[in-house]
Amino acid sequence: MANTFYDVTVTTNLAGDENPANDTITGQFVCIELNKTAYADVAHDASGALSGPATFSLRNPGAITDLAPGNPYTNPDSWLTAADWINGGWWGTDYNGNDWWQIDTTTGAGTDNGDVGIGMTGVAWDPVADILYGVSYDGVNYVNNLYTLDRLTGAPTLVGTLTWDGTAFDGLIIDIAWNNNNGTLYGLDLGYDAVFTIDPATLAITPLGYTVGYDLNYAQGMAFDQDTGFLYLAAYAGAGALMWVNTVQPDADGLLGEAYVIGIFQNNSEVDGFVIPYPQLAIPDLTIALESGVPTLSWNSIVGATAYKVYGSDDPYADDPWTLVATTASTTYAYTGTEPYHFFKVTATDGPAPARTQFTGIERVRQVMQPTKVQSIRAKGPKAAEMGAFNPIKK
Repeated sequence: MANTFYDVTVTTNLAGDENPANDTITGQFVCIELNKTAYADVAHDASGALSGPATFSLRNPGAITDLAPGNPYTNPDSWLTAADWINGGWWGTDYNGNDWWQIDTTTGAGTDNGDVGIGMTGVAWDPVADILYGVSYDGVNYVNNLYTLDRLTGAPTLVGTLTWDGTAFDGLIIDIAWNNNNGTLYGLDLGYDAVFTIDPATLAITPLGYTVGYDLNYAQGMAFDQDTGFLYLAAYAGAGALMWVNTVQPDADGLLGEAYVIGIFQNNSEVDGFVIPYPQLAIPDLTIALESGVPTLSWNSIVGATAYKVYGSDDPYADDPWTLVATTASTTYAYTGTEPYHFFKVTATDGPAPARTQFTGIERVRQVMQPTKVQSIRAKGPKAAEMGAFNPIKK
């Protein structure tokens, strides 16, 4: 059964064993749902066999299928460096051109929708608020800036500079991902080799607790499986590997963030622009009219929707979440509130969110892997470069 931790005991019965005292070992299997198709851009394959938009199964990152020879970008040496699954499609920016592309997941063809004008290291879409976030590293001032982007053209608007403990963050956020299940933005940092949460309202970032356990470098991809709420990395640390990051079961100290290798990418490829598709309902087009003095909301029917959530606020610029006013199966809603003015938005839903498995026993896995706790901003933890690719950092 997926999404569960299992204690295991393995015993060998070797004939003529000189030391039977060590014939039994115990451990734990981490079982997660991997029956998913993912898409990514192969930024580098030393063998030259893979390049550009591609697909693979989370179960087997060692088998990557090119969607088409080469890549669709204006610069033949470019790749998709910041991407997300947005409104049912694969969108992102390329490394050398900084253009806003939509990639056809069947043919690998790309449609250029505009010039972002800034080199984004990651983008992430909040489908409820319909906000597309982007992060960019300012190599002149050595800061990480958060943006919102127009999801159709990629045009950016600066939100501000990310901070840690009140000081401009001194790392390098290489990718971001939005978790639909808890409404949280996450960032992967190269300097600390760790995953952080990002508060778009305050611009404060907070480490989950542990480093991922590996010395990451160059391009990295990060994506949530929105059906399970699990976080995955298309990581590179001298070799490319698919990893699962623990964001669900804290240890006794409340720490999360360590990562586990699922498998090495084909040809040790460096993979970026990583997305995991999920059933995603379109955003309703809302109109409001006065009918007999009553504000009446109406919107188009969304394919696959079983209900609609109506949210309201007296401030159109208020941060999410807005107040849930009603849940209805209809495509109209008459508001009976008495405020002098009110603002609304409507989202489609296909039913209640599935229950998330609560893990137990992960501590024994964590002890074997022994990631480093993320240190303060002025005391960065040790690296593992001397230990080679995908060897865990020891405490």
